[in-house]
Amino acid sequence: MMQKISNQEEKLAYESEMIMKSAVAIASIGGTDTSRSAIALFILAIAMHPGVQQKAQAEIDSVVGTECLPDFSDRISLPYVDAVLKETLRWHNILPLSMSSILSFIHFVDINDWNPR
Repeated sequence: MMQKISNQEEKLAYESEMIMKSAVAIASIGGTDTSRSAIALFILAIAMHPGVQQKAQAEIDSVVGTECLPDFSDRISLPYVDAVLKETLRWHNILPLSMSSILSFIHFVDINDWNPR
């Protein structure tokens, strides 16, 4: 009886560990993919609209100068650049924001083994 309980506890511990590892992996992969997608989308948008790039560069040069890079403390002083970044994220959503998209993804995930069917 004690051996059976011990085996069940080991199995639960192993399953819990696998769930935690899977959750961390999914969060890491998801974060990397969305960041890469946002950067690629920004580069595409700037390449398609060189006038926007020129205005943004002029604003950065006037606020920060040409000798250093802007940081987060400069964001308040760069309203055009901030608007360009927000517009890039609005232009093409990286993540599905509708509940139907989320539910269709959940439908294909097997909760027991965390693998797509």
